[in-house]
Amino acid sequence: MLGAAWIASSLNFLESKNLWKQENDDLRIGTSAGSLIASLLGGGLNPSELIKILSTGRFHNEGSEINLPSVPSREKIPFGPSDSSYLLRSLLKGRAPHLGILVASLFPEGEQSTSQVEEFVNMVVNNKWSSTTTWIVATEVSSGKRKIFTDKSGVNPGQAVAASCAVPALYLPVTINSKKYIDGGAISCHNLDVAVSSGAKNITLLSPISGYTKINFKSGINRALNQFTRNTEQFSMDQIVRKLPLDINLRVISPGKESRKILSSSSLMNSEKLSELLVVAANEVPEIKEVF
Repeated sequence: MLGAAWIASSLNFLESKNLWKQENDDLRIGTSAGSLIASLLGGGLNPSELIKILSTGRFHNEGSEINLPSVPSREKIPFGPSDSSYLLRSLLKGRAPHLGILVASLFPEGEQSTSQVEEFVNMVVNNKWSSTTTWIVATEVSSGKRKIFTDKSGVNPGQAVAASCAVPALYLPVTINSKKYIDGGAISCHNLDVAVSSGAKNITLLSPISGYTKINFKSGINRALNQFTRNTEQFSMDQIVRKLPLDINLRVISPGKESRKILSSSSLMNSEKLSELLVVAANEVPEIKEVF
């Protein structure tokens, strides 16, 4: 939820400075918390309304009310492979294992279903995909490949978001058409390469997980994994940016100093820090980097 809070606050800032307009989007790509925000924007909610939902924990509409999905928490994630054959399968197929999926495979499956996420999204968007093209990114467990859900995938938006948000070791994988899916962030949280390959020429990337940081294993497994992910995400983003075609304009939005402290020191699922982050992000200008 921390990622969603920061993204909503950053969009609110960009909108207030005329750096982004919701109605001008022609493609939204969302992963994990980003998939939730992309879907809710598609349901007609604006950033200030998203912030209100996150701060109150409830969505109201014409007499209907639904609470935000509860957030799972495991202070200590036990070591125990959930997919002990992933490494072998990758090697037998002649494909290098993806580091994020390999790490996820070393820990047990989560204990909580994403059914609340699916129910929440479908109620807010009335079970309808946005008229703005929306791609929701998840990871297919068996193949270890990225899966992009769209309005033509034969799933409702809630199912797609639930799959994209199924954080390994916290949530159970989501099964769709006999295939299991986990958080798309196991492959990439930013999916900048997907945006580039779509043919987009003006890209705004909101990345709550960015910036190199020291990995402190003494801080606990949750924080250490957060820090590890932050480093690998920044590295992969840097590699893509270096090879960007000259005709692409990229704007990268990343957390300001105080927001980054909260995001990097806590699990992104830490609901106790949600209110604090909303206040901090509302009073802080995010870092904006233009790449032409």
